[in-house]
Order: sequence, then C-alpha cells, then structure tokens
Amino acid sequence: MSTFAAPVCRIDRVEAHPNADRLDLAVIGGYRSVIAKGSMSAGDLCVYIPESAIVPPALVRALGVEGKLAGSDKNRVKAIRLRGVLSQGLILPLPHGTLDGEPVEIGEDVAERLGLRKYVPQAPMHLSGETCPMHEWTWPYDIEDIKRYPDVLEPGEPVALTEKLHGTWCVLGHHPQAPSPIVASKGLSARGLGFKVDGEANASNVYVRIYHVVRPMLEALARRYARPGHGVYLLGEIVGPKIQDLVYARSQPTFFAFDIACGPGRGAMIYLAPDEMSAACRAFGIDTVPELARGPWSPSLIAEYVDGHTTMEGASHIREGVVIRPLTERRDDALGRVILKAINERYLTRRHGTEYE
Repeated sequence: MSTFAAPVCRIDRVEAHPNADRLDLAVIGGYRSVIAKGSMSAGDLCVYIPESAIVPPALVRALGVEGKLAGSDKNRVKAIRLRGVLSQGLILPLPHGTLDGEPVEIGEDVAERLGLRKYVPQAPMHLSGETCPMHEWTWPYDIEDIKRYPDVLEPGEPVALTEKLHGTWCVLGHHPQAPSPIVASKGLSARGLGFKVDGEANASNVYVRIYHVVRPMLEALARRYARPGHGVYLLGEIVGPKIQDLVYARSQPTFFAFDIACGPGRGAMIYLAPDEMSAACRAFGIDTVPELARGPWSPSLIAEYVDGHTTMEGASHIREGVVIRPLTERRDDALGRVILKAINERYLTRRHGTEYE
C-alpha cells in the first residue's frame, strides 16, 4: 500500500534533457526528475523527495528551488513540465553518503529527518463529519505507482486494466462485531475511524448518503460472502458535483466500486479477484469503475491506455489514469498485495485540480 516516504537511493541513470542544454533528467525507478546539467551521474547517492511533499524553508533554499514549488507558500512538490518533459519529485544529492553528518542506508526513509510532511488538503464540509472509533474494522488503503515498483508485474502475466476515477475514496462495510455499519473516507479508514451513520450530525455527509443508497446491495453482498467473525467491505470512488474538479457528467454523487474485501478486519483482508468481484457487483446491481482492457502484461499497455479521455458515459474530460491488477490475486514481498496505478501526465500537470481524500 502507498506510503509517504523520502527514500535514500541511487540514481539509475542520467539522460540529457531533449529540449534544454543546461538540464539533465535523473531517472530513479520509473520517475524522472530535472537536475542541473552534469551535476549527477548514474550510481550517485541521493534522496528522492516525492510529489505532495511539503518542504521546509531551509531545504527549499538548499535545493535552489525558491519560488519554483507549488502552493501559496511555494513549498509543495508537484509534477511539472519543464521544456516539454515531465519532472516528478526533487533530488537531494548525498555526495558524501551522509545526511547532516550521519551515515545513511539505501532504502532508508529520511522524510522525518529532513522535516518533510505530506500535503493533505482540507476537505470541504460535505466530505467531513462526526466520527466514531472503528480501529478493528478499517485499515490503510492506497495503491502504489508502478513507477515506484516497475518490476513487480511479470511479463505476460494476465492482468486487467480499469480506469482510475478522480473521486473520493470510500469504504462501506458490515462486520458482525462492529457497533454500526462501517462508512469511511481514505483518511478516516487509515486512522481507524468511521463516520457516524445514524442521527442528524451527518445527514448531509456524502459518504453517509451514499451508504444509504448502496445499503441494500451491500447487505445482499454480505449475506453471500460473510463468514463467521468476518466482515464484507465494498470499496470504491464517489464522483460527481462538489467532489473533485472532475465530475464525470454526474448531477449527484455516485458510487463506483473497484474492490470487494472480506476478512476479520485490520491487517487481514482477502480481496476478490477481478472476475469474481465483477460478477458479484453485476449480481447485486453495484456499479463498477470501467474496465479498459485485459491481457498479458506489458509496459506497452500503460502507453496505450493511461492517456486520453475518461470512458465514463457523457463525460469528456481527461482520464486520471489506470489501475493494473493481476487476474489472480497475489502478494509481493516488497509491495504486499499486487495492485498498481499509472497516472496520466496531463492529469498530473492540470491547473486548479483538487485532491481531496
């Protein structure tokens, strides 16, 4: 699952910038970041500072990026195009293999030592609400970028590609031991919290409203897949007006499922494979995110499907990207559950975009 980290790593290679004589591109995994011409070489030790990092003033000055970052304080790392080439993240050289005089190790996360924190935009009121403890029945969920784990998928491995919708993540669940239905955003689920479902406090809350719409289907799903002591969870994106900057031609918030999980709770979830998940949603009338393609895995699938417009009926704006899942659920020692995303470059560099959880 996705984590915010600033890892110590080595530069895989350095490429000449095709449109700028004074710039190079440092390549780390699948990411490219603009650096000064001749300043670094393949194998050099560095810290990769990812997108969405808030950089403290001293480090902004040390990196020489004063006035060049995003946000009102010009301190947030965001993907940009420089002379027509996408640049993601910042590179902090470590020429002596130390940070503040202390040795570092490859893979070490130094975000805290550098004073970095993740940018989390404040959600509007209709995406907030009164909460209750749900620690045993919720869990952190996110999907890593394939640029961070470019070699996890096996060549020729059967996969399904679905469109990644730009909405707000939502989990809806029933668990026999939970005090109430489980309704949570991504941030709440990670912190072991859920929205209160009953009462007036959350009557206008989007997640709670969606729960009441989906409840009959969720209850039918739970009857089909529940095991003693286990819960059944429906995960998806809520899209529509006042959710994000992309609305998918919806006049009201609408839920589209992308995962079904079963299990006792935090840290022990089992996900239905794509075919079983799709069949379950069809059987119980649950809308799902669009499937774009399936077939043997090849990086060419990303190039073919990550760009372009959304496939949602009636909408004409850009696509956020794609999610790639093996047709057979499996795990990887480094990644955990194998599920990855690839993001459209035009989405990353769009203006005035929102990124509420």
